[in-house]
Order: sequence, then C-alpha cells, then structure tokens
Amino acid sequence: MSSLLSRAPILAMGVLLQSSCAAVSWPTTQAGQHSVAESFGIGSLYKVDSTITILDSNSDAPPSEVAGDMKGRIGLGVQAEYFPINDYALFYGFEYRAFEPTIHNELFDFGQASQTELFLGSRYYLPWGLRGLGSSFRPFLQAKLAYIPAVRFNMVTTIPLGATGEAVLESPYRGDPYWSFGAGTGIAYLISDDLSISLGFYYELPLTKPSGVSDAELIKGSGNPFIDNLLDSLQFEVELEPYGWIGLLNITYTF
Repeated sequence: MSSLLSRAPILAMGVLLQSSCAAVSWPTTQAGQHSVAESFGIGSLYKVDSTITILDSNSDAPPSEVAGDMKGRIGLGVQAEYFPINDYALFYGFEYRAFEPTIHNELFDFGQASQTELFLGSRYYLPWGLRGLGSSFRPFLQAKLAYIPAVRFNMVTTIPLGATGEAVLESPYRGDPYWSFGAGTGIAYLISDDLSISLGFYYELPLTKPSGVSDAELIKGSGNPFIDNLLDSLQFEVELEPYGWIGLLNITYTF
C-alpha cells in the first residue's frame, strides 16, 4: 500500500488524462441528494517532525529535533453529504485514526499514537466516465478542513548514563488542538442508483502545530537515588508537525 500511495499523484493524473469526453450523469450526484458514507483507512504515507524540549532549569540541553514515519494502523470514519448542485458535494463527519510511529532517534519512542478529527469539505465529480471502463467509473477532486482535538501517545525516553547504564522515562502526551487541510483526488464506482464505492487520497498538512507538556515517570532507574529523583521530576514539551498522504475507501448510500 505504501508504494501505491507514493505514486498517488501520478496515478491521479493518469486517471484524469484517461477520462472520456462523453458527459456522464449519475442519480447519486444530482442536486438535492443526501448521502451517508462510511470510511476505512487503506494506508498512509505520513511523517512527523518534532521538537522535544526538556523543561528543567538545571538542564542546558538544547531542543531535540527528531523526525519519523507514521505507519497507519486504524482509520475509521463516517460522514454526511449533500449535493447543492449536480456533481458537487458538501460533506462533514468524524474520523478516528491510530498510527505506529517510527522515530529516527535512538533516544525517543512515541509508541502508538491516536487522534480523532472533525472535518468538513467538498468533492467535485468530474462529468466524464473513464475510457474503456464505461460510465460506472468517475474521477473526482476533493478538499477538506479538519479540527483535531488532541493527539495522544506515550513517549518513552532512554537516557544513557555512561558506566551506570541507562534510565528510561515514560511521558504520556496529549497535544493541544490543531487544524489541518487536505486536498486530493480519487475514483468512484456506481454500484446501483443508491450505492457507490470510492477510493480517494488526501495530502494533509497542519495549519497549526500541536504542542503539549508531558510529565515524566521513571520506569527504569539508574540505581542512584539522587539521579533517579531528578529524572522522575522532568517535564518535556513536545511540538509536532504531522503531514503526508492518506488513502480512504468510502462506501456511500444515497437517499
């Protein structure tokens, strides 16, 4: 799935170029229609850039700039749609996502990250079928604005202590709310006069960066009570910048 998502812009352009010039009309995309859709995440090419700062007056350590990949684990959502004019839909909905981050830094691990989002957006179904596939397939363009109340994960920090070994800290993270914007394309298939299925892609980027302060809990000590007491009281400020491609499969019922 990662290879498919990495080629999504090229595939989308190919779909548009292969569109037939013959106009197509679907009963499910006529003005005044209402629809509900269930979404399933099929894969992601998400990345995250992070700035991690130790909030300790006794520490002069500079902020750590770390980056990682976010492998999608779960993506489930539901949305409602309305067509004010032919082939143009407005929609809003809710989505839950879970990722497995791989941070490219041996000191930090984010564990499984999860978030919910509320979104609204629009989709335009191009008025053509696809050449060689008939009128049951149609490409579309889409965009959405999303509000994410919080990103959650348990950050694990490994601190090397030389001859005394290492200490391990766990810091539950809950970031501030943030906004994101996504735009992309896809293809829809008409199953019947009231049922369709679509495969769509978004490239998403944050409009604001979520940040939050996490209190550390010592889960593996150094054996030195003085050092362990200092580490157990540490706080980390974490700022995130998640971005990338995500693929969604929608099953839509029109009534």
